[in-house]
Amino acid sequence: MKAPQNRALQALRRARAWLTAHPELIGRITALVGLIAKLDAAIERLSAASTNQELLRVASLERTATARRIRTELWKYHMVPIVEVARAAAPNDPDLAADVRLPLTPRNDEAVFASAAAMAKAVGSKQQLFIDHGLATDFVAQLVDTADTLRQLIDGRGATRAERTGTRSAIEAAVREGKNALRLITNALNVSLRAGETLDEWKSAKRIHAQGSSAPETSEPTDVKTA
Repeated sequence: MKAPQNRALQALRRARAWLTAHPELIGRITALVGLIAKLDAAIERLSAASTNQELLRVASLERTATARRIRTELWKYHMVPIVEVARAAAPNDPDLAADVRLPLTPRNDEAVFASAAAMAKAVGSKQQLFIDHGLATDFVAQLVDTADTLRQLIDGRGATRAERTGTRSAIEAAVREGKNALRLITNALNVSLRAGETLDEWKSAKRIHAQGSSAPETSEPTDVKTA
């Protein structure tokens, strides 16, 4: 989560702890039962969304690293050797000259996929030529399988990105729910307590500290916005 959302979650948990420490208020203000349930639900959803977001972030990093490795393998150990044999062993073959070519850069995934597919098709009937010049007997299958693996990783990365967007929306919604619960709880306490030390404690408990502060007494806290 972003830093403001982390601090909001901390404020929600701090407010909930304060309410737990003041059970007498629940008996005095019956509306608090339902309002605390709303606060609990918001905290649970926000915590779950935060955990899910972190899991997706780690998965995305791992998938990106794996895709980078597979992309290098496809280019260096499958596509380049095929091109080298075609150029050296059959330089005048029109089919190989037309389709067995490397794209300008390995970073253009779609161009790499298209080139790998064209290679596999072009060499299909001439595999023995490449095998006789040092390539594996199943070099075409290896080329196709490696390209398919990279495609799946790229597609999976896009799906993970979409999931992370959904998780961000869930976090934002949970923060709004939590702030709304705090606003309603504050209103109920204001009506019942009106003023005094207990109400001041509540207002302090639900505050969110400014970025970089670690304790209320070392910096002026900022109230959670509940509007």
